[in-house]
Amino acid sequence: MSRLWTAFFICAPILAVLSGCAGARGSLTFDQLAYPASMSPYLVDRTGRSRSPGELEVVGRVKVEKKFWGMLYSWIPLTGRHDASQGINQQVRAVSGDGVVNLTVVSDWCGLNHIPLLPAIPLWPGCADVSILGKIVKIKAEVPPAAPPPAPPETSPPVQQSLRPRGGATPMPTGPALPQVESAVPAPPKAVAPMDAPAPKPGESA
Repeated sequence: MSRLWTAFFICAPILAVLSGCAGARGSLTFDQLAYPASMSPYLVDRTGRSRSPGELEVVGRVKVEKKFWGMLYSWIPLTGRHDASQGINQQVRAVSGDGVVNLTVVSDWCGLNHIPLLPAIPLWPGCADVSILGKIVKIKAEVPPAAPPPAPPETSPPVQQSLRPRGGATPMPTGPALPQVESAVPAPPKAVAPMDAPAPKPGESA
């Protein structure tokens, strides 16, 4: 009985360690991305200009999932190489986005790895669930600066003339010109030339 317990205490840690060795191996690439992607909140657009978060508007989310397989404690890859570009391109195109920011890759065990003792078998396949997450953004339209207000019209200052009196006195500025008022004065009557009287006949007095 003691030998059985001894074998159990020796084999149990080994099985526990081997049970945690199940997993998967593979390669994840983004070679065919049609849109710029960044793992930070900033985005470099197609012209090479870095866009700050204030210039970006979140219009959607990216989520691409892929399961990777492996064997012999993940030393033998069964999935190989996977390009996640197609799924990302489709989701960005669906919302008319300009790129992806905060791109994150998350890997987690799948259900087969949680079965007790079976992952200790070298030929037992292991797997990993890989999720690709990110925010789809659109570059905000640039608002042109407002035009400055028109300048006020230029007005020339009034011209003041000074009258210099005789004797070197201080010149006095002249005020505004008084309006000219035309007085209606009746014209004198026209002189009427006397008409020529007829010459008196002989014997008549004038």
